[in-house]
Amino acid sequence: FFPGADPSVQMVAALATFSVPFLIRPLGGLFFGMLGDKYGRQKILAITIVIMSISTFCIGLIPS
Repeated sequence: FFPGADPSVQMVAALATFSVPFLIRPLGGLFFGMLGDKYGRQKILAITIVIMSISTFCIGLIPS
């Protein structure tokens, strides 16, 4: 994933890339949980599904 770098640097960068979602996911759970309590879980669930769909579509547009 990271051409032109030292193999050990590539390994650390790959592990850091995959560890970021595990660190951010609890914060998103707290944030969207509070929104779900305030506005209702069905509305917030629909919004999060739209956000994930847009993100997935954008990943599909990446050329390589």
